[in-house]
Amino acid sequence: MKHSRDRIRRRLTRPATAVAALAGMALVAAACSSAGNNPGSGASSGTAVTLNVEASPTGPIADNFNPFGSTSPGNLLGATSMVYEPLLQYNLAKPGQTYPWLATSYAFSNDDKTLSLQLRHGVKWSDGKPFTSADVAFTFNMLKKYPAINSLGITFASVSTPNPYEVVLTFASPAYVQLYNIAGATPIVPEHIWSKVGNPAAYADAKPVGTGPYLVQSITSQGIDLTRNPSYWQPGLPKIGKLDYIVYDSNTSANLSLENGQLDWAGNFVPHIKQVYQSRDPSHRFYGFPPYRTSYMIVNLTQYPFQYPQVREALSLALDRAAVVDAGEYGEQPPALSPTGLVIPLQDGELAAQYTARYGQPDLSKARSLLKSVGFRYSGGRLYEPNGKPFSLTIIGPSAYTDVMADYQVVAQQWRDLGATVTIDGEAVNSWLQQTQTGQYQVTITATPSAEIVDPWGSFNELLNSALASPVGHPSVGDQEHYDSPQANALLTQWANATTAVARQQAEDGIEKLMATQVPVIPLFYNVLFAEWTTNKVTGWPTAANDYEVPTPGGEQAEVVALHLVPASSGG
Repeated sequence: MKHSRDRIRRRLTRPATAVAALAGMALVAAACSSAGNNPGSGASSGTAVTLNVEASPTGPIADNFNPFGSTSPGNLLGATSMVYEPLLQYNLAKPGQTYPWLATSYAFSNDDKTLSLQLRHGVKWSDGKPFTSADVAFTFNMLKKYPAINSLGITFASVSTPNPYEVVLTFASPAYVQLYNIAGATPIVPEHIWSKVGNPAAYADAKPVGTGPYLVQSITSQGIDLTRNPSYWQPGLPKIGKLDYIVYDSNTSANLSLENGQLDWAGNFVPHIKQVYQSRDPSHRFYGFPPYRTSYMIVNLTQYPFQYPQVREALSLALDRAAVVDAGEYGEQPPALSPTGLVIPLQDGELAAQYTARYGQPDLSKARSLLKSVGFRYSGGRLYEPNGKPFSLTIIGPSAYTDVMADYQVVAQQWRDLGATVTIDGEAVNSWLQQTQTGQYQVTITATPSAEIVDPWGSFNELLNSALASPVGHPSVGDQEHYDSPQANALLTQWANATTAVARQQAEDGIEKLMATQVPVIPLFYNVLFAEWTTNKVTGWPTAANDYEVPTPGGEQAEVVALHLVPASSGG
């Protein structure tokens, strides 16, 4: 399932491990055995190689590469990270593993209210000017000054530059939960360019100057062409000369190009992918769908009778999640396994001992008992609310997302088996989003923008923090089910302010208890990062034996993958 929120807000959050200084200079260059120490070594053999890339259909694009614009073509097509780099890179395949990048190390102090980052020496912007701490401080001060581009909600008290290679951010409260947003998801831009653009939200940035491995060769309505940056700071990289990001109007046209071999790297939901894609050239075509967050069915808690936790739990118990994903997701997105909402088994280590139980087969008997305990009754096979009215549900969803609508058909039938009357209402995507965000719905589906496998706090905060909800009729940026729980808010604050791994886990255990016992949202299945690739032109892709990163072409992590790629003829 690709929600439009995914396409616009490809964001992740902090790693799950305790804060520690990054050790050594383990660059991605070391992973490619053919990479030499001479900036030009090994590059010539790959300069003639062009990869055709597609991360998401967009339709025609404008001449814009602003890395802070949610609808910027660079972000929509997945090209931004090849030009603008973060301070650190995160391995989504191994949550908690980080790579030194523009910063070589970081450390928190003062009860996590001070973050110091040591920057890499010798990095230059693509126009030849040196990269220094002044650029980093400028970037964060710009975000603070212009909230419209601070989509990650980064907050800090001050930022200083003790020397050209050190940046220090201070905070009013512990800032551990902001680490990824600051270091892993913020593109650093050059002060000597951006200080002259006026309002950065309105800046097109058609000729971007970055520190990344590629330069923008052209932007047209049909795509973005990138060419190798010959002075990139990682010696000998990149080894692939060009990346062409191609515009498609729909999943249908993008999938057709993928199936016909016109795309080398893509991030699509492809029904029956093994048959229609891989089987055509099994020696060279591959795909991987690593899970990274949970999709939920949510009920509007401002509407009767959803305020009863027993009602929400009964709806959850009635679901056969495996049947849902088999029908709607072709089995390509796995069913959710834990009532806590954590992505299992990747997050087994975070589960509190008392909440290790996993979803099994539907339990209609227990579901009916729960409903009867709060005054529901059955008559003639139909379920009636305590007020005597039939228990009726309307599920709204985006009619253009055929997988979601197929999911709904199965969910609706399973709730009908419980005795409910269920209607499905397909809407235009914008209408569905508007109704969901303003609380004008009964039942729908949602997922947080955060990658839960590296940031459970971010996901739970977006789901449960009542401060993110607005009154019905006004857009909410989170808590769209309107779960108003002082206990949840207190636990989220406790988690954010904790300064030890033990204290953070204690707060997380409390959130897991609320998820499992209060069922504010109903876990349905795990979203995956779709990725398809070929080895016809290049090798070096992630494998089970070398899972240095997830292979999806969108997001910051795509740069890590691109830097591992070598021409197939080189045998690297």
